[in-house]
Amino acid sequence: VCFEDRLTTPGRVIELCVDAVVGRDGVVQQFVGSARDVTNAAAVGDELEFARTHDALTGLPNRTTLQQRLSNAIHHIDDFDSSVALIMIDVDEFSVVNDSLGHSAGDEILVTLARRIERVLRFGDVVARLGGDEFAIVCNDIDGIEDARRAARRIIETIAEPIDVEHGQLNLKGSAGVAIASGSDDGSERLLRDADVALTIAKANGRHRVEVFDLSMRTQAVERLDLEQDLHRAVRDDEFEVFYQPLIRLADAEVGGFEALIRWHHPKRGLINPVDFIPLAEATGLIVEIGNWVIVQACEQVARWKHQSGGARSLVVSVNLSARQLADPDLVGTVAGAVAQAGISPNSLELEITESVLMNDPVLATTILHALRALGVRLAIDDFGTGHSSLGYLKQFPVDTLKVDRSFVQGLGLDRDDEAIVKAVISMGHALGLSVTAEGIETVAQRDALEALGCDTGQGFYFAKPQTAGVASALVGRHLRWERHLKAA
Repeated sequence: VCFEDRLTTPGRVIELCVDAVVGRDGVVQQFVGSARDVTNAAAVGDELEFARTHDALTGLPNRTTLQQRLSNAIHHIDDFDSSVALIMIDVDEFSVVNDSLGHSAGDEILVTLARRIERVLRFGDVVARLGGDEFAIVCNDIDGIEDARRAARRIIETIAEPIDVEHGQLNLKGSAGVAIASGSDDGSERLLRDADVALTIAKANGRHRVEVFDLSMRTQAVERLDLEQDLHRAVRDDEFEVFYQPLIRLADAEVGGFEALIRWHHPKRGLINPVDFIPLAEATGLIVEIGNWVIVQACEQVARWKHQSGGARSLVVSVNLSARQLADPDLVGTVAGAVAQAGISPNSLELEITESVLMNDPVLATTILHALRALGVRLAIDDFGTGHSSLGYLKQFPVDTLKVDRSFVQGLGLDRDDEAIVKAVISMGHALGLSVTAEGIETVAQRDALEALGCDTGQGFYFAKPQTAGVASALVGRHLRWERHLKAA
C-alpha cells in the first residue's frame, strides 16, 4: 500500500511517499518512506497556475477565471435575495493612445487603470482584463438595475480622472455595458454576450455612458453588424459623396467657403447622414480611409472652383479630422499629397479638429498641428466651448479659427449665459488674432445677434443645408451674396 502527501512548512514544501508492507494477516510488517524537497517545483507550479488564470500585464484574472467566477456566482444566486451583474468596460479611443504614445506607454496606462478600477470595487466584486483595453467586473449582491448602474458609473468616473504622461496629462473616457442575472438559470455565456451587446450600444450612442441590456438591444446589435458589413462594402464600392455647406461672411453676406460633409448613398437605405455611420467608422478604424478620401475630394473641388472662376475667387473648404486621423502617422503626408495633387494653395484647405479631441492629448495635438501648419493649411478648433480647454493650450495650438458650438448659438436671445459665452469666445478669438465662425445658425435673430457681437462667419440651416457639389458650384459661379441668391440655388 502506497501513501503520498505533501507537508508544507514555513518556506518549504516536502513531498512524502510511504510504502507499507502488509502481511497475509493484514498486519503492517514494514514501512519504507522517502521525503523530497519540492519547494522550487511547487513554486514553479504556482507560477504556471497563476499565468494560466491571470492576465500577464495587469495581474488581474483573465477571461477563463472570470467565467468561472461568474458561473459560480450565478449558481448560488438563488441562495440570496439579490442579483448578479456583469459590467463590461471599454476605454474609448484607446487605439489612438497606442498610435500616438506607443504601446509601452499604452501598457503602463492599462496597468494604472486596472489599479484604479480595483480601488472602486465593492467588497466581493471581481475585475478581470479580457484583453486589449476591455475589462469586466462580476458584481455580487446587486440590488436591481440602478445599483448596477451606480457601480458602472463609479468605474467610468475613475477612468475619466486625468493620467499623468510625459509632457502633460491624458484624459480618457470609458463606456460600460451591463447585464444582470436574476436566477441560476441564466448562464455565464449569455451574460457575457448580453453585456457585450450593451457595451456596443453604449459606444454607438456616443460613448462615455452606461447602457443596461434589454431585449431590444439584440435587434440593434444585429442591425449594427449589418451596417458594419455594409460600411466595408461602401468603402470598396465608392458609395460616398461629399456635400458642401456654405460659410457666410456675416459682414457682407458673401460666400467665403464651404464645409465638406460626407454622405453615404446606401443602396437600400438611401442617403445616410454621418451621425448614423461616423461613430461606427470610428469604432472599426475605417474613418481614416474615409476621412482621407474626403480630404482628397475637397481639395479637388477647390481646384475646380478656382478654374471655374478663372482664379478670381479665394475660397476655403473645411474638412473635419477625427481622433484616429489626428493620430495617424501618415496624416501630414496625406494632406500634403492631396494639396499637391489638386494643385491648390495650401491655405485653401482648413482642417477642423474638435476641442475634445485636442484635449485628449494636447501635447501630441500641438506637435501634429504645427506639422500641418508648416504645410500652409489652415486649422480650426471645432465645437469650441465644450471641451474644457485651457487658455494655456489654446495659445500653443497654431490655429486660425475658433468655431462656436451650436449649443451656445441656439441659446442666443433665450439664455443670457449662452450669450455671454458667445461674446467671450468672439472677443477672446479676436484678441488672439483668430477668426470666429458660429455653427448652427437657424434664425434671423441668431444671425443678427452674432453680427452685432462681431462674429466673422456663420453657417447653418438659416443660410443653407449641406448641398451637392453641383449646387455649391452654382453659387461659386454666380459670385453673389446670400440674401439675393442662395435660397434660389
